[in-house]
Amino acid sequence: MNGVAKAILYHVKEMFRIRHVIFWLLLFPVILSIIYGAVYRGSPELKGDVYLAVPQDNGLVTQLRNVLTSLGLSVHVINASKTSNPVALVRERLLSSLSTRPIAVVTVSRGLANTSALKRNVGHHSVVVTVYTTSEILGGVVTQAVMSTIYEMATGWTLHVVPKIKIVGTQAGVAEAFIVMALFTAMYSMTSVLGEVGGFYGTQINKLMAISPKGSRYFKATVFSAPLISYIVSLFVIGLVMSIVFNADISKALSNPYFWLAVFSTYLLAYGLACIIATLLVKLSRDVEQIHRSLEAVGPSVPLILAFISGYFVPQELLPTFMRSLAKLLPPYYSLQLASWSVKLGLHPLYIVCCAFVPSLVLACVGSIILPVVKKL
Repeated sequence: MNGVAKAILYHVKEMFRIRHVIFWLLLFPVILSIIYGAVYRGSPELKGDVYLAVPQDNGLVTQLRNVLTSLGLSVHVINASKTSNPVALVRERLLSSLSTRPIAVVTVSRGLANTSALKRNVGHHSVVVTVYTTSEILGGVVTQAVMSTIYEMATGWTLHVVPKIKIVGTQAGVAEAFIVMALFTAMYSMTSVLGEVGGFYGTQINKLMAISPKGSRYFKATVFSAPLISYIVSLFVIGLVMSIVFNADISKALSNPYFWLAVFSTYLLAYGLACIIATLLVKLSRDVEQIHRSLEAVGPSVPLILAFISGYFVPQELLPTFMRSLAKLLPPYYSLQLASWSVKLGLHPLYIVCCAFVPSLVLACVGSIILPVVKKL
């Protein structure tokens, strides 16, 4: 074996002696393979609540109920004559349902009620189908189902169906992207927190701080506040770029206190999880240098996985059922709902506020209490 081959073999062996390299080369691809395999294994099961506010004197309601129920949707029939404001109805159902499932309200113009004229093929009839929804995916599925049902029922009639989808709140766009980026960057601050802890351990400044009676307090205050300041600077840069480059109107988000509550909740979660992970690695690792490398390795993976499952990168409707169920156990999912609903719909249900903030606060307190200033042998 020549010198070049020996050098390559030596560096390969040295690389695999480092634990964080093993994690990124072997374990992290396995985790991503499981997640993406679950997502693309089959067609996702669509979930949502559909409210039919359509004329009930022509058999359309029964057919629509059967079609939409076969798609796995929960169908509710309401009095069409009393549904004067579908948008208000959507808001009311969101507040009363104690659920984050998407909602659609279907209205059909009264022209469809004149079935006798249609059957006689008298004149040209236009029927307007309007779907008011909180989800573009659900709105598209429901609209296609309603149109196909009407055309199937109106075989041989002179009929033209005009579909309309109206998103309640604002359409997904750059402003929505700013909300997602703000929350994901807050969650990604976990890497900064772990970096602060690793820096203290790597330089052994933590040992000097432990000598002082107030050293523990200063240590944890620095670990909490320094990444928070860095995050605020990052958020300012993100907002500036989206405002200048994409002409995004982010003023509605920045002036909304519940948006900031969602952001702070996400940062608390990131800080708490980082402290817990750092504590475990400090307990398990043998030396200070290994602790430093391990903290740098684990940092980026956890926020990426949490964000993916919580619907930051892929809409929840496209994720498999078990992953959507898992997301409802995670505070980042509710932080996204709180920020999005408060900015787009002006809604901030108490249960979403509690699910986003309370677990994050508990994790932050627990993580801060158990995080050791120095490794106790």
